[in-house]
Amino acid sequence: MHDTEWLKILASALLGMLAGFVADPIRAAFARNLELYRMRRAIALDLLNVITCQAVVKHGVATAYQFWQWEMFPSFTFYWQRNMEYFYSDITLHTVRMHIQAVQLLQSSVQSGRKTVADGEAKLDELMKPLKKALLEKKPRGWQMLKTRIFAKLP
Repeated sequence: MHDTEWLKILASALLGMLAGFVADPIRAAFARNLELYRMRRAIALDLLNVITCQAVVKHGVATAYQFWQWEMFPSFTFYWQRNMEYFYSDITLHTVRMHIQAVQLLQSSVQSGRKTVADGEAKLDELMKPLKKALLEKKPRGWQMLKTRIFAKLP
């Protein structure tokens, strides 16, 4: 009877260690993917706000000066300070980071007077095209993605 207690303790300890070795990496990967999803979504909303504000300026509701004084990508700034390593490990966020930082540099150039508002608007339109493609285009998921990858390799 006494020997079986030790066997139970040993078995439960081994099973607990095994579950920890298997479950923890799965949990960490799931948490990372969830955080990446949240980051992409928040930055996409920032991008939509910029696009909306561009339309508001083009229709004359607000001035271009007001547009250039506004912080364009607050979610990007928040996540850049908090999770910088994700921007280097995810190809979509890496592309987005380079373009958003170019937009922020352009914004500081317009605010300081090194570029005119008209030059800034033209350059902003050019910089926004890849951002729209990276964040707003619908990408195939699940079965569609698998089907695309399989049939893309067939002759």
